[in-house]
Amino acid sequence: MKRSGENGYGGGISSTEKDGKNVSENENITFRVLDGKEISVSRDRLRDTGRINNRWSLEETDAMIAPLKGTWTTNTYMGYVLPYNLRKFEPDTYADEEARETFFGEYHEAVRAAEESPVPDISVEVQPVEEYEDGYTIRVNGYESPFSIILSTERINDEYPIYSDTTTLSESFFVEYPVVYIKLFAKFKDGESDRYNPATVIVSADGQVLLLMEGAFYSLERR
Repeated sequence: MKRSGENGYGGGISSTEKDGKNVSENENITFRVLDGKEISVSRDRLRDTGRINNRWSLEETDAMIAPLKGTWTTNTYMGYVLPYNLRKFEPDTYADEEARETFFGEYHEAVRAAEESPVPDISVEVQPVEEYEDGYTIRVNGYESPFSIILSTERINDEYPIYSDTTTLSESFFVEYPVVYIKLFAKFKDGESDRYNPATVIVSADGQVLLLMEGAFYSLERR
């Protein structure tokens, strides 16, 4: 697995003020989904949040979910999400020094583990449900997974899957908005037992496809 450039404390998803301006000036917003397709929706659906959270037509859902079918590999480690309580342990705070060392030691150990231990390939099946004419199920590594689809148009309002006020952004990890998040669960073997992890597939306006799992971002490529 390849590794992206140095990210300081971690990676993040960033945008520019220009991106938000473009969104507000257009009556419709067009965003990219997997396989290079695009969907156009009315800005009225964004309401005050700058997001669409699971309010999709069947046709829109199909366009975003159907291309997931296949096997995906985590090709490049991109960065790591910062802990939500980072500010509490920064040097200009009154945190106990031993607690600060423990906090950053555990964080850097998690980053090293993500860099050195690539996530196994992810296999996604999309199958019709016979009892529902327009329904289907998604299986991720054999596990029938619920899913959630969020469109986020600008980072300032972005709460999926990271919080903008606690994430250090990096020039080596930059994507353009709008961004689509497809939130799933994946099954992996852990010795003799199975473990189930939340996994978020991220599709950006500039065509990047990423995976966020256990705090780490990876680039995804179809195998």
